[in-house]
Amino acid sequence: MPQPQQHEEHQGIWWLPGKESVRLSGTLVLPPDDRPRVRLTGSFHEPTGFGTAFRTDVVLGILSTGPKVTLYRCVETKSSIGGFFTSELVPGAVLKHAHYSSLADVR
Repeated sequence: MPQPQQHEEHQGIWWLPGKESVRLSGTLVLPPDDRPRVRLTGSFHEPTGFGTAFRTDVVLGILSTGPKVTLYRCVETKSSIGGFFTSELVPGAVLKHAHYSSLADVR
């Protein structure tokens, strides 16, 4: 009988392909009963106002435990500006142990 998945959280560094100089720290959250998400300190874009969600095809990362990660088809679902900017991305898929720079590379 398969074991139920456990809640996982992994610290990592995240960036957009072709923009490696802008790296954000964040936590990859893998809940067993919900969609994966990445909580970031900072954002990959300037605040655009209400009603405009930031989307990107690919986000690359490396976890503190070593594996490379590609986040596929991400949508920003939360952002806040307090003492510093934070954001949360929800990917369509989490691909561990590889970096893909574009949608074409994933297929």
